[in-house]
Amino acid sequence: MSVFLFRSSISFFIMSVKGGEDVEGKVIEQKAYALLKEAIKQRASDVHFVPAGEQYTIYFQTVATRRMVDQFPIEYGKRLIAHFKFLSRLDVTESRYPQSGAFERTIDEKTYNVRLSTLPAFPHESAVLRIQLQEQLIPLERIAWKKQWYESLVSILRAKQGLFLVTGATGTGKTTTLYAMADYAVRTDGRHVMTLEDPIERRLPHLLQVEVNDQRQFGYEEGLRAMLRHVPDVIVLGEIREEKVAHTAVRAALTGHLVLATVHSSSLDGILYRMLDFGISFELLRQTMLGGLTQTLHKKGDHLRPHLTLLCGHSLTEAFQQIERRTIARERTVESMAFEQVIDAKRHRTRA
Repeated sequence: MSVFLFRSSISFFIMSVKGGEDVEGKVIEQKAYALLKEAIKQRASDVHFVPAGEQYTIYFQTVATRRMVDQFPIEYGKRLIAHFKFLSRLDVTESRYPQSGAFERTIDEKTYNVRLSTLPAFPHESAVLRIQLQEQLIPLERIAWKKQWYESLVSILRAKQGLFLVTGATGTGKTTTLYAMADYAVRTDGRHVMTLEDPIERRLPHLLQVEVNDQRQFGYEEGLRAMLRHVPDVIVLGEIREEKVAHTAVRAALTGHLVLATVHSSSLDGILYRMLDFGISFELLRQTMLGGLTQTLHKKGDHLRPHLTLLCGHSLTEAFQQIERRTIARERTVESMAFEQVIDAKRHRTRA
């Protein structure tokens, strides 16, 4: 497999040099298609372009492993990345700054959404392709396959307002879970759902989807403010990663909107600390939070099955109480240290 791809890469590269720009463009297009097709065949979720010396090493990422499958000459790798940039409507001449975009490709009569992310690594640009089946919308009952999980999530989706956060490692299905929750809100409860994504990962006709465009100064903050004027019942945010976005999301959750979002955290109760780090006050967060979940994937036979750990109801109350106890203990420690410093200062003056 790897040897065949490598030999075909070299032969394509030689042909492109000899045959001029038309042949080169066709060869690059064919190779890009073949690479995506092989990744799908091997059930890879990501394709990594990693520069190393004078060649690019190609890796296929599955849930369990990251495996090298090919190596390209450096110029050939650059042209492949430029081709994927072109398909993603990115600046093909820019390699000094990170870029992200997405495009669709139909392979074997199935439509896939491919998300491209580039990084200005040394000595050459690195890139990652995330591949997802476009029509693959997993219903909520299949994700929350335990009765208590399903009932808890349905209860949250029936709330008129509040904030619900999803965390977990990359590739564990956080966005898939958000889509399933949004789909349930539309189809079961008939609610008006809007999404704000970077980029849109799956196009779903029954959702009003908006894409972030940083190049046009239309980020999460600007998009969220604009969306509030359209009076959605449910707002789905691709990610809360900035302080201003966190504050706007909390304001939306306090003014009659149900906000669902992902956030990076090392643990389940860490989502609360993450929001506090963004400058959200403890009381405001306690009024706003409906709960959260962390998601992992477990292998069952030939398939991967999601496993959810929920933070809601009693467990959410306990998490807030623990934060409160830690805060009080920390404040008492600071007060004690300050008091000791005052006593030491008085003793020093008395001795003097």
